[in-house]
Amino acid sequence: MIVSFEHRFGFIKVQKTAGTSIEVFLSQVAGDDAIVTPINPPEPGHVARNFATLPGAADPNAGESGSRWKRKRKAPEPSTPSRKDPFYNHMPAALVRERIGADRWNGLYRFCFERNPWDKAVSFYFWRTRRLDVAPPFEEWATTPGSLVSERPLYTIDG
Repeated sequence: MIVSFEHRFGFIKVQKTAGTSIEVFLSQVAGDDAIVTPINPPEPGHVARNFATLPGAADPNAGESGSRWKRKRKAPEPSTPSRKDPFYNHMPAALVRERIGADRWNGLYRFCFERNPWDKAVSFYFWRTRRLDVAPPFEEWATTPGSLVSERPLYTIDG
């Protein structure tokens, strides 16, 4: 997830849509004030920043006066859950809007990329069965409740 206030855009990352590659590129042009969430494993060229504090919150490391966007943190280690931070990877658009404020959200060009449903289903199948000794047949896996989940609620607000 990336929000660039300098360039006035918000990118919501959807699974299995080359989102990491897009984030790596966007993180390099988003600006110092951007909220750029960590990706795991880290990728060269991607610099996570400003994801650990809410906009307008005083930085606990900045002394009395506080600083809105100066605090930067390295991406968490693989065992550290990123959802403890106010902003995290694959964050729903509604929650981003809530945390940056509706006025700021409405002033952004907001986008994501969605994939052809068939290609996405096949990609999910290989991703979710990659560590199994014996993968179930695709048809069996795809018809099991919970295997295929729509991510439309991630990038839409109120439908």
